Formats: sequence, C-alpha cells, structure tokens
Amino acid sequence: MRRTAGFTLLEVLIAAGIMAAVAAGLVLLLYHTLAAAASFALHRHAYAMAEDLDERWDAEAASALAVFVPPSDVLGAANGDGHEVDFFTRDGHGTPFFWTYRYDAAAHTLQRYTYAAPGATAARSGDPLPNVSSFTAAPMAVNAFSEPIFQAHANVPVTENLGYPGVDGGNRVTELHLVTGDDDVTSDLLPGVSPSGFTVVVGTFTPPPSPLIAGPPLTFASPTAPAQTFTISQQWYRGSFTVSPQCIVGTGQGVAAGTVAATVTATTPGPNGSLIVTVTPNASMKNTSAVTCSFAIKGDGGQAGTEWVKVDPPLPSTTPSPANLSLTAVANTNTGGSCVTMIATHQTRPILASQIPSEGSASSDAGFSFSPIIVLGPPFQSAFSPGNLTPPGVVTDTNSWNTLVDQARSLPGSTQVYITVTATLYPACGGGA
Repeated sequence: MRRTAGFTLLEVLIAAGIMAAVAAGLVLLLYHTLAAAASFALHRHAYAMAEDLDERWDAEAASALAVFVPPSDVLGAANGDGHEVDFFTRDGHGTPFFWTYRYDAAAHTLQRYTYAAPGATAARSGDPLPNVSSFTAAPMAVNAFSEPIFQAHANVPVTENLGYPGVDGGNRVTELHLVTGDDDVTSDLLPGVSPSGFTVVVGTFTPPPSPLIAGPPLTFASPTAPAQTFTISQQWYRGSFTVSPQCIVGTGQGVAAGTVAATVTATTPGPNGSLIVTVTPNASMKNTSAVTCSFAIKGDGGQAGTEWVKVDPPLPSTTPSPANLSLTAVANTNTGGSCVTMIATHQTRPILASQIPSEGSASSDAGFSFSPIIVLGPPFQSAFSPGNLTPPGVVTDTNSWNTLVDQARSLPGSTQVYITVTATLYPACGGGA
C-alpha cells in the first residue's frame, strides 16, 4: 500500500484565512458597488427632477396670464428675498387659478401650492423637491434684455393689472434660479399671453374708445350722511379719468344756485383700469327740500359722462316740542261747612310723557312727586297749603286724570310735559270735619 502526504492543520488554517479574506474583499467590493450605483441613481433622479421642473415652469408660464413675485408668501411670511414665485391664469369660464412654488430654507425643499385667491388658504400640491440649496425669483423689465442682434428693436415694458392687487400681466420677465445638490437651473419666464419680439404686425387699427360708464347714482339721506363711492370705467379701453371736484346746485332748487352740495374727497384706482371716486355731502347745507347736482367726468380719449347726486333735506329733530296738559281736582265732600271756597292753579315742572302713565289710574294708589310738591294719594287726594298741594282735602277728578294719561300716551315718550293743576279748595275751618 502506497502512502501520500496530507495537509497539516496549519496549512488548512492558512488556506481558510486566505479564502475568508478574499470572500470579505469580494463582499465589501460588492457593497460599495451597489452603494455607488444607488447613490448615482439617486443623484440622477434628483438631477432629472430639477430638469423636469425647469421644463414644467416653461410649460406653466406658457399658459399663465401672470408670473409674479408677491410681497408675502402663501404662509404669510415676507417675500422680499424672492423665495416664492406665483402663477395666475383663468379657464374658459373665467374661473381664476393661482399656484406657487415656495422654498423652505430650513427644510431645504421646494413645495408647490395651489390657492383660490390672494390671501386664501393654500393647499400643498404634490411632493416637495428635496435637497434644495437655494431658490430665488426676481422680476426683470423686458428692456433689461439687450442682445446686440436685436438692438434695433426697442422693448417697451407693459404692465396690466388683472383684477387683484399685485397680480400684473404684461411682458415682464421673472428669472428663477434653483440650486440643488445635483443641478443648477436658471429659467427666464414670460407669461404666454404676452407679445414677443418676433410678433409680425401686418396691420394696425385703433378702435374708437367706448363710452364712459359711471355709477351708481348717489342719494344721500341728509347733508350729514356718510360718504359714498361711484366707479368710472371704459369697456375694452384703458386710460386715465378726471372728475370735477365739486357738485354745484343749479337754479330752481331748495338752496341758492351755485351752492356746493357735495365734493370729491378721494379717488382710488380700481380693478381693470377703473377709478373709484369718494363723494361727501356738504354737512352745512341747509336745504329745505331735496337738491340734485352732477359731477362732470372725462376720459383721456375725449369721452365725457355725468354722475348724478341727490341730497335730501336734513332729518327732522328727534326732540319733540313740549306739551301743556291739564288736571282738575274737586272739593272733598267731607269738608266744607261755612268755609269759603278757593280756586288754586299750579303748573308742575316738566315731566317726560313716558313717565305719566306709570303713575297709574285714578284708583291705583300710585302717585308722582311733583316739584313743587303735588302728592297724589289714594285716590289722589290733596289739600292746599301755602306754596304746596298736600294731602288730605281734595280728590283728583278721575275722568280728568284718565284723560291726562291718555293724552300722555299719544305723545312721543321723550316729550317734556307741563301739567297745570286746577283745584277747588276748602281751607280748614271750624265748620269742617
């Protein structure tokens, strides 16, 4: 039998170690290869997202009526650094649509939002773009771009307000600069409805300006009524407007001709090129009947119009004139005898008409403290003493009291009422009870 040499334990261990090292190296190489591939794919995806966003901005600007940088972002923060850009358009039914891209420097993301109108709550639209290092948006006038080949053409800046504060269309360019960990994108956006430098003009026609539109007519309830406004506009035409400063009354009215009935106290630019005019009536005018006058308005295209104003007379005073009522008292049948009858007349201080019925009827045991004192006790008995009517001795006539109460109820509650009390008195004497 032939013998062969085998591996010693040491040789086996050395071989195993070599194989383990080779295997570990292969595993580590595979790990780094896969990690590099994943990182490359991630960076490639981020790069593609930034490039896709650049193309998307161009497409969205092509359908937008305005691309603008608002003073505040959709979350209410100041936007002076241009970390947000907004877009505006309308659909075929005239419904407005707003959307925006806002950069969050703390999170390093760029998020798209949509909202219904400036100041309305904004909703997130899609996932944010991550790994954003910086983002800025800056408006630029169209004449800031000057290539030598186009120097013979003068670009004239045009701005048109679209019905919202700060939302202006026209040919202004908005430059966006986006920097991510994988890309650096600069995009110059122009609203798609703006004319370009390549527009070929085959003919021009300037239509006559449309008539001025003013209104509504103003009616003031009195010369001291609050100010009101009316609006001046021209359809399909933009221009400046002027309005006469005073509304002058003509002849044949409740005040002298030439009286100023109202004045223009403010003018404010309105939507779509209109002008909002604030009118205040002449508070010192003492017209006894309604007066009318008109403001003359003009447009810079030669059109003219009229805004009519009516001012009603001052409102009547709310304080009614004082009233004089009377109350009769008759002799108490328990007195008399040989006493001499006396007639006493006394006028009370003014009393509000609303207080008189609260004193009750002639049998309610109620009374009212007049000054000088007239005490009406049950059933409104009183007697005469120098300077005063005091109980007992004279009974107030029930019919006369009820008549007084009814008369007071027919008057405005704030009427000052003077009551003249006439009493037939029997001074105390030996013949009386």
